[in-house]
Amino acid sequence: KMRALSTLFYPQSDALFVSGNENSSYWLILFVKSNIISSGKSLYFIGISVESVFLVSGVVFHGKSGILLWKHKVLHMNLTLIATNFYFMFHAGSIARLAMILYETRLINLKELGDAPLPQLEIVRISSFAHAFCLLFISTIERVFATYYVSDYEKTRRLHIPIVIISIADLSLILAAYAMVAGVINGYVLCIVSAIPNFVCVALLRILLNFNRRRLAGISHILRRSANDEYSLSLRMQLKENIWSIQV
Repeated sequence: KMRALSTLFYPQSDALFVSGNENSSYWLILFVKSNIISSGKSLYFIGISVESVFLVSGVVFHGKSGILLWKHKVLHMNLTLIATNFYFMFHAGSIARLAMILYETRLINLKELGDAPLPQLEIVRISSFAHAFCLLFISTIERVFATYYVSDYEKTRRLHIPIVIISIADLSLILAAYAMVAGVINGYVLCIVSAIPNFVCVALLRILLNFNRRRLAGISHILRRSANDEYSLSLRMQLKENIWSIQV
């Protein structure tokens, strides 16, 4: 049991582990040595071509989505900043994967798998995957603050909230990606454990949604008696924005 538990932090070596020129071990996930493929090489290149098309398409479409978010302001500014950071990390991960494909296909010559920049590219790619895993968690934290400060969240934007959330998330996820690539943490176990908070976030968002709906119902009752109450009108608008963004 102790031996099995130890693999959480020190994974057992397998074919994916390689050594760099400084005697450092790395875990390069899904890196294919195309030069030693004996059969089915054409299928590999077809797969790489399809993957490259999807990667480039993702960069283009996510880039356009980010522009539309800022142009039409469909989300609150703080939530828009979080979405923009996600798009940026997605682009970085896609570009890192495209660069790795150049090394896989030997369009760029490579001596050793453990030498730069492959481990660094893998860290960037895994951290972008981790952002996709944690996007719901990060967005939920921002919506908790939006609900707590709902009375003036629209007028007082509190940009420090998303900046702090993004900074902590980016640093934590990059460190986690480094730990995976450096073979410090078992990547499979880490992915399973990191998925658990998403289920908690779903329940928490449900609670926030019901809370905002109940408060909106109370504000609507006040406005029926006093339609010119500016504070209640502003609060109702923010509550509707909270409800809409949580549902999205």
